[in-house]
Amino acid sequence: ARQYKTRPDKTLQAQALAALAGTSVRQMERLFAEKLGERPMGFYLKLRLEKAERLITYSTMSMREIAVACGFSSLPLFSRNFRARYGRPPSALRA
Repeated sequence: ARQYKTRPDKTLQAQALAALAGTSVRQMERLFAEKLGERPMGFYLKLRLEKAERLITYSTMSMREIAVACGFSSLPLFSRNFRARYGRPPSALRA
């Protein structure tokens, strides 16, 4: 079994998440669908965006710093995903 070292600012791929859980990707996907009604990577994205929402609300970090801290490779990618989930841009939480 491979050991995956993680950093809070790095996203994990499905294979790495499954390995951390000690299961196969297929089994992990089946369990997520059965127990949570969603796909693992969608759930993981939701967690990252919820963390971003907390950082925007309760920290003084810049949007770029928040995007990196939540594992997004670019500010536009972070903004698109945030808007898709919350219906407004991340900067609207601070306005």
